[in-house]
Amino acid sequence: QTMASNASDRPGKDESTTATVAALDTVLFRFATVDDAKFPKAVERVLPKVLPMLEGGSAKVREKVMEVLRHINNRMKEFSEMKLPVASLLGIYATTPSILSKTFSLVYVAKGFPRLPPADRALLLPKLLTGVGAIKSAPLKAQALHIFASVLPGFDWHNDSGASAAALGFLAGGGKGKQAEADARASAASSTALADPDRSSAIAYLLDILLYSTNFVGNSKGLPCPGLSPEAFKQLSQLIASTPCCPLPERPGGAAAALKNSSNNKPTSAAATLVALKRGALGLATSGVLSP
Repeated sequence: QTMASNASDRPGKDESTTATVAALDTVLFRFATVDDAKFPKAVERVLPKVLPMLEGGSAKVREKVMEVLRHINNRMKEFSEMKLPVASLLGIYATTPSILSKTFSLVYVAKGFPRLPPADRALLLPKLLTGVGAIKSAPLKAQALHIFASVLPGFDWHNDSGASAAALGFLAGGGKGKQAEADARASAASSTALADPDRSSAIAYLLDILLYSTNFVGNSKGLPCPGLSPEAFKQLSQLIASTPCCPLPERPGGAAAALKNSSNNKPTSAAATLVALKRGALGLATSGVLSP
């Protein structure tokens, strides 16, 4: 009876798969024919709709979704300032049970954050970090935390650390550190405090970034970086090389120009990216937001 039931269900599933693949073919055709002026809006509309399709059990649908994503990626190279629907993508990341959908959502979130105004980045960071402490997949957890770390250099810790700290007040712990107490009222209206496991995961990842180095005795011999496991070192190296970093705020004589290429889809040296990540982590650490 079960076999008969499965057999009777299959035609309906096959028809659904065929219809979905046909719809994705239409999407591909429209992307191929849309002019440059309309392409960014098309991506903003379509991307949140196709990513959840990676959840399904049909290999044909997943392959067609990947074809759509490859087309988007190739054309995005010509649109360095193109905005991405980061809020919608974070919604998919937070609600989908599919690791594949979560992973690809974060790929585009990472591309989209540097293209947002700093104020918008601060508003969306809590959505990125909420629940991160409970993620079982180590690569997915590191991916989310690295995006958080890559956003920090975009805040002006040098000239306006108070405002930057207030924008990240959701990271404040339950205690009353000096800066946390001073910024409590400013951040209350726009931020919701993270749960302790999420906050602890974020802090631990920033500590890994501060410990990370490729200039240590034994690196050429394959020895691990002091303070990091070989797995953490390898994963962090890959994320530094592949994840866009928010550019540093412009200031006379500053180093912001070195990070401009990161958000413009041009090669940026891992060394420059690492410097920016460390500056962002240290800026947050010295702001007092993380005080117990």
